[in-house]
Amino acid sequence: MSGEDYNIYDERPRKEPQRGQEPPEQKDRHPVASKVFAVLSFVFTGFGLIVALTSGGASVVPGFLAIISGLTAYALGARKLGIAAVVVAAVVMIFGVVASQGFIPGIEASDHAYPQDVEQQTGQ
Repeated sequence: MSGEDYNIYDERPRKEPQRGQEPPEQKDRHPVASKVFAVLSFVFTGFGLIVALTSGGASVVPGFLAIISGLTAYALGARKLGIAAVVVAAVVMIFGVVASQGFIPGIEASDHAYPQDVEQQTGQ
């Protein structure tokens, strides 16, 4: 039985994929939808990067949406694009958190910016 295997629920022989070939169930199932979700993930990632660079705030929502879109692209069959989208989105989210803490030169820390009249309101 080299190259063929019997499924216990089905009596028909099943061919195993050869080395270097993708199994038939892992091919691009929805080629257009998977690539649309991958591109959408990169759009959300770009928006998260722009927010991190301009306002210095850690906006988690674009990164979260980018990761969900990348995972959806991966599940629909765009394996390499989906993995790349998730990795890039995670890196941009970490960059946003680092920028919000003031560790990036030229970007003010957004979590330590207090209004000027805080001392007046507290009486100190």
